Amino acid sequence: MSNYREQAISGQKWVRSNSVQISNPYQGLPVVRFGEEEIAVLSDGKTINTPLEGLTEPFTDPAKTFPLLNPVTGEALGATASYQDVYVLLHSLYIALAVARDAPATAPE
Repeated sequence: MSNYREQAISGQKWVRSNSVQISNPYQGLPVVRFGEEEIAVLSDGKTINTPLEGLTEPFTDPAKTFPLLNPVTGEALGATASYQDVYVLLHSLYIALAVARDAPATAPE
C-alpha cells in the first residue's frame, strides 16, 4: 500500500558546524566542541535541519597543527595553525572584549 500523496523529491544535503563551545576549566583540560547539523534543501525549496552529535577535541598537544582553509570556498590557504595558536587567539579575544566591557563609560558632552 502506498503512502497518501507520496512524491519522489530531490535536493542537496551537507553537514555544517552550527555552534562552537570552548571549555577551559581551572586545572583541567581545555576542550573545543563543534555542534553540527545536516542541512537538506529539497527541490521544492523546503529546508530540513537535523542535529548531529558533533565533534569534540581536547587540547592535549599544543603543537598539533591543521591546515587553514578559506571559509567561503574551502580551498587550502597554504598555511597551518597550531592548537596553541587557537588558544592564544581565543584568550586574546576574551581579554580584549573584557577590557572593553570593563572600561569606564565616557560621560556625555
